[in-house]
Amino acid sequence: MKKKKHILLIEDETDTRQAITEFLRAMGYGCVAFASGQEVLKCFKPPVDLAIIDMNLPQMNGFDVYEKLLKQQTHLPAIMVTAFGNYQTWGKSVDYGFFDIISKPFDFDELLVVIERALKLHATTG
Repeated sequence: MKKKKHILLIEDETDTRQAITEFLRAMGYGCVAFASGQEVLKCFKPPVDLAIIDMNLPQMNGFDVYEKLLKQQTHLPAIMVTAFGNYQTWGKSVDYGFFDIISKPFDFDELLVVIERALKLHATTG
């Protein structure tokens, strides 16, 4: 039996957070969701298999959140989602070690493909 994969979601937009959480659970993933960087850093209990992080969070951006999460779980693949993506954002996300970046609004099928690729790569490189 395959172990259920657990995904950490940090998204401040309530409707988006709920939609992604419901989608992930419908696809068979465990999902724990937080609305802010401060909230996740206070409550996060490693390990998880993947993080999905919104770039524009209140008080702390997605880059800063990911950097702090990596101090708690060194090998944590992450996907950034943003409504404000540009070439600088893409370049910075690579520098920070994000697996991929997805622009909002996104298609859930696209998100699923990126999640599966990230999990597969992480399983082989860990």
